[in-house]
Amino acid sequence: MTLGRDHHELVGGGRVKDKTDSVDSKGHDALYAERAAVTGANNAVDNTLSQGNTLREQLENQRAMFSSMMTRMESVSGSMPSISKLINQIKHKRRRDVLVLGLTVAVLVVITIFWKIL
Repeated sequence: MTLGRDHHELVGGGRVKDKTDSVDSKGHDALYAERAAVTGANNAVDNTLSQGNTLREQLENQRAMFSSMMTRMESVSGSMPSISKLINQIKHKRRRDVLVLGLTVAVLVVITIFWKIL
């Protein structure tokens, strides 16, 4: 009988008032506080999961948009050779710029190392 009442109080959310309630109130209050903490933690986890799912959906939409843009760019560049040539020139210039920048950084690192050694 007591087990059923305790279960009803803890899970059902209602408090049964009788003579034995004042005796067990400290234990029940601790259980109510623990229940509230667990409920709060569950709500926080649900919110975090919801934000994660929303972010995943947005990233999937962005990936689809970029994929669509690349498909359109490839179809346009294939139909117009001058655009394809311009895109290739831009790619070569970018590669060259990256190479020059990388070599500059490498030379500066080597000079710094030799400076510290000497």
